[in-house]
Amino acid sequence: MPLFQHGTLLTKLYAPRGHDPQTPHGRDEIYVVVKGTGKFFDGQARQPFAPGDFLFAPAGVPHRSRTSPTIGSSG
Repeated sequence: MPLFQHGTLLTKLYAPRGHDPQTPHGRDEIYVVVKGTGKFFDGQARQPFAPGDFLFAPAGVPHRSRTSPTIGSSG
């Protein structure tokens, strides 16, 4: 769901439930965790996350979260 767009910046609300079907994207992405906890796979390792955390996924790199957080995405 788009929240804000300006030039090449696009901000969306992304709230995976259960299975996170992420595939590599053509541009860098950031995620800000709003609620929920879990682990984020950044293409190399799984990192724990919690509300307030900032996650980065470089363009072209596989990434996904495990659990059901509600996170804001900008990419």
